[in-house]
Amino acid sequence: MPKRLLIVEEALKNRRGHWYEYNRNIIEEARFRGIEVTILAHRDVENSIKNELKCKPFFPVTCWDQVYAHPSAWRRYLGILHHNFRISRLLSRHFAAESKPYDVVLVPTVVLYHWLAWRWLVFRGATKWFKKVILTTRNNAGEYDPATKNYTFNASAKVLAAVLKGFRGVVEKGNVEMASDSMVLAAQYKSLCGIPFHTYPHPRRTDHLGLPMSRSQTETVFTALGPPRYEKGSDLIVEAIRSILSNEADFPGRFVIHWTDRVFSPEGKETVLPIEWDAHQKVEIIRNSLDTAEYQHRLDEADVLLLPYRRAQYHARLSGIAIEAFQSGVPCICISDTWVEECMRAIGVGVAIEEETLTDLTAAIRKFATNPPVFPAERIILARKTHSPQSFVDRLFQNPSILRTLN
Repeated sequence: MPKRLLIVEEALKNRRGHWYEYNRNIIEEARFRGIEVTILAHRDVENSIKNELKCKPFFPVTCWDQVYAHPSAWRRYLGILHHNFRISRLLSRHFAAESKPYDVVLVPTVVLYHWLAWRWLVFRGATKWFKKVILTTRNNAGEYDPATKNYTFNASAKVLAAVLKGFRGVVEKGNVEMASDSMVLAAQYKSLCGIPFHTYPHPRRTDHLGLPMSRSQTETVFTALGPPRYEKGSDLIVEAIRSILSNEADFPGRFVIHWTDRVFSPEGKETVLPIEWDAHQKVEIIRNSLDTAEYQHRLDEADVLLLPYRRAQYHARLSGIAIEAFQSGVPCICISDTWVEECMRAIGVGVAIEEETLTDLTAAIRKFATNPPVFPAERIILARKTHSPQSFVDRLFQNPSILRTLN
């Protein structure tokens, strides 16, 4: 009898963000192994994705759609409770309608809008509806202070800690496994609640990719991919490009910028691309979402990826784009004391700048413009082996007691 896997991904609607690629790679690998896979997606999932992944349109709303955003704090907290109730009710009905239990239920993205629901679902359905649930968190629970190198946990984090501690018994029994995609983030959550969080690889398929050829273009291509955001240093990238183009007419490089959203600082200041960049010979702006082939093409043409992700948010958080760049042999410029730097040291190539400043970023760009680093083939192979759908599914169906020895 084949193993049964359920993936619960309420935000899967289209190809924006990480939802589609992440789940597609897991599903393809699992089905290749003969595992029976069901995926519950958003009710408005695009038909092309629904047909390709054979997913079930299921969730009527996602907490990422700002449906619970409200200026009143008590209304926001009420929204959290409401969404937890919605999730528990919908999934209870789904599980009750199944004739046999799932071997593994994977929830790839869990936030405060979900934890209470899953505590109730595990209470109701452990062993009856499923044998094991893997609850994955990707977001910081606390605010990292680069000066003290410690986390500050606010009131919401303390509420989260209390909820998470309620899972201790079912974690010890093996009914629930807490997980993350970042070892640093896993350590952060363990310090918050005392429960171990296990680290899963980033499941990206690369067996169809050859090793990259040596790049022959005369200009060094600096690329920034993925939806722009303040915490990803998108404003720094824009200012660095603006400074270089204003002061160096013969700059030996060009820039490719993926810009699909508006970017605001915490103070509300918007970063706007100069209108003259639309026709600038050294700037290309990508304003649409990229499919898998287009995304890989952009990696293949890049010489250096710009990843100045800010420490406060990315000391612990993973960047799938960083992993994918290293798997394609693309070096990066990143910020020191971040997960991206740790990943670069382990499986990548590049430079980590010390300060989140225009000065440091432009200096690194200028250095790489004339002398981009060489990316050894063995590092590419290591990056592909470490983060693959095969390694992800291997861990997915391992016993939690085995996983404890691996982390």
